[in-house]
Amino acid sequence: MNPLRAQPIRKIAACLAYVDLNPIRAGIADSPKTFEHTSVQKRIRAAKSDTPYQPDYLLPFVGNPRKNQPDGLQFQLQDK
Repeated sequence: MNPLRAQPIRKIAACLAYVDLNPIRAGIADSPKTFEHTSVQKRIRAAKSDTPYQPDYLLPFVGNPRKNQPDGLQFQLQDK
């Protein structure tokens, strides 16, 4: 069994954010998109490529929470 499957998606998302933001906190990068070793950089490269599909090894973004939610990273856009 995949140990990540047993974790609530919020905990996984928090870990991913920590890893991607750690280089900024350490002062070795200005942003996640400018640092070579983040999932953000890999997603940007995939989006700019000829086949703009996200890498299979990264969880997809699945949108707002809903019934029968597929596996992936939830997000919710809000106007402020």
